[in-house]
Amino acid sequence: MTDADPKTTAATPEKLPEDYHEKAVYLARYSEHNARLQTWIGGYGAGLASLLVYQFRTAVGDTRELWRNKGPKADAALNAVLAEMHYELSCSLRLIAAAIAIQVVLLALNKSTQFAQAHMSDQQIDWSPWDKFSIWFSDKYWFDALCDIASICLLATATVFGIEALGLTP
Repeated sequence: MTDADPKTTAATPEKLPEDYHEKAVYLARYSEHNARLQTWIGGYGAGLASLLVYQFRTAVGDTRELWRNKGPKADAALNAVLAEMHYELSCSLRLIAAAIAIQVVLLALNKSTQFAQAHMSDQQIDWSPWDKFSIWFSDKYWFDALCDIASICLLATATVFGIEALGLTP
């Protein structure tokens, strides 16, 4: 038997960086990853919304051209298809808006509570209700994770609805 370091296993490096478990370093890494995720969610949502609106406008233009070629007989059928597509795409856009709204509210809450913590009194007796809430809320990682999961699920659902609305499914 050898006197191996109990922290070292086959799956971990031989030596972890000295600052690996420091709270400030962990929070800096978390902050960076959180910012990336929120940027991704916002960018994906905005890009998806733009793509869906563009595709719908293209479909409307194509339908008008088809109507001109086929005449008034095709009018009712084409209007029904466009109305259904419009409804499905509007549902998709609402889901995107909800996903982005969740992230904006989460960002505002996190920013406000961090600001309150940075500027609160050292004496607990002087804390306002918002200061107490800020301390309580800052320990609730599950809320951040739940908001992120909800936003990602809403965007995935919006993507599926958008693809189906545009007729891109087999």
